[in-house]
Amino acid sequence: MSSPSAVTSTYRSTPPVQTVTPERPQLRVLAPFAYLAVLIGSGFAAYWTMFTQFAPYDDSGYFINSIRLFNAGQTLYNRVWTDYGPFSYELWAAVFRLTGQTLTTDSGRVTIVALWLLTSLLLGLSCQRLTGRLTIGVIAQMLSFSLLAALEKEPMHASGAVCLLLGLTIVVAAFVLPRRPRAALLALGALVAALALTKINVGGYAAIATAYATVIALPTLSKVAPLRWLVAAAVIGVGPLLMAGNLSERWVQEYAFLAVSGALALVLVSDASTRSGSGEAATARRWIGWLLSGFAACAVLVVGIVLALGSSLGAFLEETIAVPLNQSHALIAPISFNGAYIAVGLLMIPTAWAVRRARAGSPRAAQPRLAGALGRILAALAIWLWLVLVPHGANFSLAITLAWVAAIPSSRDDDSLHSRFVRVFLPALAILQALVAYPVAGSQVRFGSLLFVVCGAVCLADGWSDLEAWSAASASLSLHIARRIMVAFAATLAVVLALAYVVRPMLSSQKTYDANPRLPIAGASRLHLPATQVATFTHITTLLRAHCKSVITLPGMLSFNLWSGLPAPSGLTAEPFWHLLSHAQEQSALASARASAGLCAVRNDGLAAFWDSGQPLPQVPLVRFIEREFSPIAQYRGYVVSVRRS
Repeated sequence: MSSPSAVTSTYRSTPPVQTVTPERPQLRVLAPFAYLAVLIGSGFAAYWTMFTQFAPYDDSGYFINSIRLFNAGQTLYNRVWTDYGPFSYELWAAVFRLTGQTLTTDSGRVTIVALWLLTSLLLGLSCQRLTGRLTIGVIAQMLSFSLLAALEKEPMHASGAVCLLLGLTIVVAAFVLPRRPRAALLALGALVAALALTKINVGGYAAIATAYATVIALPTLSKVAPLRWLVAAAVIGVGPLLMAGNLSERWVQEYAFLAVSGALALVLVSDASTRSGSGEAATARRWIGWLLSGFAACAVLVVGIVLALGSSLGAFLEETIAVPLNQSHALIAPISFNGAYIAVGLLMIPTAWAVRRARAGSPRAAQPRLAGALGRILAALAIWLWLVLVPHGANFSLAITLAWVAAIPSSRDDDSLHSRFVRVFLPALAILQALVAYPVAGSQVRFGSLLFVVCGAVCLADGWSDLEAWSAASASLSLHIARRIMVAFAATLAVVLALAYVVRPMLSSQKTYDANPRLPIAGASRLHLPATQVATFTHITTLLRAHCKSVITLPGMLSFNLWSGLPAPSGLTAEPFWHLLSHAQEQSALASARASAGLCAVRNDGLAAFWDSGQPLPQVPLVRFIEREFSPIAQYRGYVVSVRRS
């Protein structure tokens, strides 16, 4: 949608959403130093934080061990159990082979620190490109860094690769799409495939968001009502459909409602605002063809590699599609929602409808107004602050109901095809990615919140530009004063967030790092943990090295294998293996365990109960084997070390 003529001439210094900003020379000089300062402070905070945390459930150990087995030539899915796609395994195997480094607890964590910093920097730079505001880019970098702190609990988890891929998706939309659409669409298609081949649900959400934005942005497609309704139904209905098996539970009902309310509000404003305009069928065919070509090329490459390395197609499909689809029957970690967010979600539906009707009813409704500008700014602040001020629970509960505001065209839009696509794509992708916290919340809540940082950036830039455009067309407030107010406000916000989410974490993590003793274990010696953890892990590792030739753990705590240098009997044991393995896989794992010489077991019944919500473990054969055929030789703070009876 083109800007009204009354404000167009005033606003050429503020770009459309995806164009390059003609910033003042001093800002172009300042930008690298601003990002570098945040990067340095974040780097110290990330390193010290990463090496003062060790989550007892040990996702990190599982992923490091499975990546090492894959890198050593064992086949994924057939001999190495995982319900994640092959992309992240191929990525990390290539990285460590090219660098010549051995993947250990230490090197894995250093790698994830680099990924953490790179992803937050990419999102910050992309937000500056999307908005034309340096302060907004720096704020986005800091907020992204804060949310990505969840990586410290699960280093080398596939979610780290997912976050990087999502960051690259925003980079392509911000930097490449406006200038080189074919390359951008090929890259977007490839990134969707990579996401699907890392976590099938994340890739599915990205595919739906891409399809919806494509149909809405291209007039040739958006004029086909059944097609428009189909993609809208997918955006709105994927949440309840995904959660159908557990909709009798209250938290699932609330989760589904928030997803539906956010998606419905998005559909209401985006469906009406971009349908007009001319278009060519040839343009639509090329657009779709480039997306599909990128997707197919990446999928063929990634799947081809893992099949060429020995994985069977049946095992690949079973573990990457069937198992994740049934995860809600095996593992559930509920998430708490506040009733106030439900009320906001309910209110946003008629609000979005009113915006739709107003914009469709009169050209004057599209002109910047003070109320609209302030509404966008408040939406941005609400999205951003709730993401970081809610340390536990559903960080995205408010953001998911407000992300639709980023889809409303503003005075920055030029009504180009790429502008219309990105305007819809960003909030659609953010809303759908918030579904990743079902059925297992935990760190996924933070990861599902990440792209709302971008939505908040767009909302603030839209409000900022509309406020200046309104002041230029009104005698109520001079343009000079409006600009000074917003610059001062954004700069103050950036300083406050820097102190709260970069400086304070840096000082706190350094203090903890210096106070904790070092873990004296090769491959994990960078870790500085509480003295009790250091003593426990050191004793167990020493004991295993002295008495054992191989180690099986219950639940899967594979860092003990890494630290002791002793192999697990097979690659088919994960954390709650009693829920995850098929009968054939369990029989194979059991046979390998029985045949393993010098086998010892490490048990932690408290952690096992954590995976089963306190319920007794199912007495499947492998559990019975570990519980009944070993004799304890030592116990340390809930860990029991046993040797197999002769």
